[in-house]
Formats: sequence, structure tokens, C-alpha cells
Amino acid sequence: PYLEVSGARFDQPLDIISNALSARLEEALVSLWSLSPAPARPALKQVFSRWEAHDIKAIIRGISKGVRREDILGALIPAGEFGKGPLGVLAGSPGIKELAGFLDAWGSPYAGPVKKGLSAYLKASSTIEMEVNVDRFAFGLAQMQGSGALSDSVLKEISALRVDMRNSLTLLNTAGHGYQSIPSERLFVEGGSITKKVFAALLKSDGRIQLLRGLSGEVLDPGLRETLQSADPADLVFLEESFDAIIERRLLRAAAVEPLGIYLSAAFAYTIVREMKNLSLIARAKGFGIPDDEVARLLMSMH
Repeated sequence: PYLEVSGARFDQPLDIISNALSARLEEALVSLWSLSPAPARPALKQVFSRWEAHDIKAIIRGISKGVRREDILGALIPAGEFGKGPLGVLAGSPGIKELAGFLDAWGSPYAGPVKKGLSAYLKASSTIEMEVNVDRFAFGLAQMQGSGALSDSVLKEISALRVDMRNSLTLLNTAGHGYQSIPSERLFVEGGSITKKVFAALLKSDGRIQLLRGLSGEVLDPGLRETLQSADPADLVFLEESFDAIIERRLLRAAAVEPLGIYLSAAFAYTIVREMKNLSLIARAKGFGIPDDEVARLLMSMH
């Protein structure tokens, strides 16, 4: 049914599939939110904040690099505060200042971190500090008050794990691009096992090989350590997907222990996002004639 509706609006097969997948995902996550009892919603907000931040950062990167609105939309996850309608408006912003203006006019809490990074962007055309501001805000927004329940403790553990993942990605994405002169506190996010002192030292690393070695020796989570140790320094495109897979597996294990808690719903959100990405990747690969064995390799990299 999603393909039928999308087919009435778009002509190109890839556009039809992309919009159908996006509509299916949005409906599933909206249903998950609407069906959730009020006590569960703070925890779901923590889960959804992962994709809210992802969307804002993807739009910021796309606009700064002059990427077409349609291509930006193909990389977004309609979840939480941002459905397809708002994402379409934001992705069509003529510039970063206008993007911040839309968020501000809507009263979005993400307006603050975007505006905070505007001066750095206007000076050096660099979006990294703005992206870190968005992540830092999202992590703060996701913090739960803590009632002592098992759900609180596990989700706080996952939140700390996400902070380590964010700091790792920041270091790897800035390696060799002249960010050593930026004070580390402007790029560092508090809350994980990587300390500010270690982050500052790793920021001075010569390259990704040294960085990956240093990071794997500092993070406490075994799954994250293993992923960093096996990462290809020349191909980090799917590292963030591998990080998400760690969290999804952690949630599924927790759901087996506490099946009536928030974990199953949270794991479902990660699973259906991965499903959409897999199907989108397969569709685009078929559209551009990418060999099946290469598609299989890419799908494995995403897990």
C-alpha cells in the first residue's frame, strides 16, 4: 500500500521506493509512540532522540555541501519530533541560517544548539562544532530522572555507550583535517568512559590507525572495543551502523530478561530503521547496477 500511494506521486522507481519506505517507517514509529503508556514515553524519547539528532546533522551537512533536497531526504529517519513534513521543510532550507530560523520559529529545542554553532560555521564553513552541539543537546534531552527501575539503569548504560560512540566518530571524522587547534572541550561530549583528557590526547593523533588503536584501548564496553578493533580505517562509512547494531543487540538481550519493559519497543525502533536502510540500499544498488556480492558485503558492513 505504501508503494501504491508513493507511485501516484512520483515517477522514478527509486523515488517511489524511497518515499514508500519512509512512509512505512514514520507510520510504525508514530504508532509506537501513540500506543505507549505515559510512563514509557520518557524512555522512548531517549530512543527517538538518536534519530532526531541524526536528521538535524544530516540536513546541516547536506545544506552546507549544496546537496539536493531530494538526496538529503533520502538519508533521513522520520522519528520523534521530526516527521516527513517538517523534514521536507528543513531539507529545503536555502542555508544554515534559514534552517536555524525554521527551528526557532517552530519552538524546537534543537534551535538552540544549531544557533550556537552558527558563528563557527560562518567563520570557517565547518559544521563539526554545530553537529557536536546537536549531539550534546540530544544526550542531555535523553537523560532520564531515574526511578531505580531496571529500565532506567540499562537505558542510562546505553546512553553512556552512545556518548562514547559519538566521541569516537568525532575523533575519526576530524583526523587529519586540521582540528587539532580547536580546544577539545568544544568537540567533546561528557558522559561516557572516554575522559576529556584522553579525548584531547587522541585529537592529536596522526591518523585513523593510531586513533582506532587508542580508542579501543580506552572504551570500557566489550562490543564497542571489538568493533573499533576490527574497523577498516580507510572505510568508516558503515561504522555508525555497526554502533547501532551493538545497541540493538543490547536491547534485545535486555528484552529477554524483562519482556514487559521498554526494551522490546526500543529494539523494535532500531530494527525497523535497519530494515528500511537495508531495503533502501538494495533498491539503490539494483538501480545503479551494483553487483550482488558487493551489495551483500555492504549489508554485512551495516551489521
